[in-house]
Amino acid sequence: MCENNGTSVTEFFLLGFNSYQKTKIILLIVFLLIYISILTGNLLIILLVTTSLHLKDPMYIFLKHLALADVLVTSNIIPNMLRTIINDGTICHPLRYISVMNPKVCSYFIFWSWATGFILLQIEFISLSNLKFCGSNIIDHFFCDFAPVVSIASSDTNNAQWEDFVLSVLFIIVPFTLVVISYICIVITILKISTTDGRKKAFSTCSSHLAILGLYYGTMITIYILPFGQNTSHEIKLKSLIYTILTPFLNPILYSMRNKEIRRSCNQLFCKKLH
Repeated sequence: MCENNGTSVTEFFLLGFNSYQKTKIILLIVFLLIYISILTGNLLIILLVTTSLHLKDPMYIFLKHLALADVLVTSNIIPNMLRTIINDGTICHPLRYISVMNPKVCSYFIFWSWATGFILLQIEFISLSNLKFCGSNIIDHFFCDFAPVVSIASSDTNNAQWEDFVLSVLFIIVPFTLVVISYICIVITILKISTTDGRKKAFSTCSSHLAILGLYYGTMITIYILPFGQNTSHEIKLKSLIYTILTPFLNPILYSMRNKEIRRSCNQLFCKKLH
């Protein structure tokens, strides 16, 4: 119960981008087009990897699940964000690769990738459900993220913030460190390639992958790892746009559409449809 006759909060109101009223229509059109592009690109990848006989390597299986994750994340956020914009706020409810990465190991990684996400979600939900909300119900964000929700809590949030910090280190810093180590190993292997063209091609692919990974993890680190209150509401919104919308938009382009096998399967699919 709330103390001092305070009113207990049972629903929240998302402000969205209410400070950008003059560009409301432009924002709506841009985010809608980006969402359509994300759905089109990622659903095409899922279809190609599922139906094409040429795309059965573990790499493509992982790409399919990355595309599925991007579709789920953006579909959870963008439609509600568009509704928020329209309504000016809304109620928030190596060579040994093939032998090492066998189907069993591949399935193991996929299972735990999804399982850890669901586990993290439940822990965060339990942590937030123990807080009291007796004052404002206005959330200055476009989705119910942890920090904006905690910022309006009327009870002590220290335990919730520490739990979130520990989880962020486990699920952001640790994976990011492993990715960096793996790319260091890849770079060392690339440097051993004898031909200049081969090295350039490999570095071109790796650099684009590292750029999008740095963008994704970099923004998440600044949001979830930095001390609470370091980011303003506008900074949090802009950074959140990067990892919730921009990276899912770029993933199909950088990881899939530049791949010859993906493009060949795409051409075969559409040629078959036309005939």
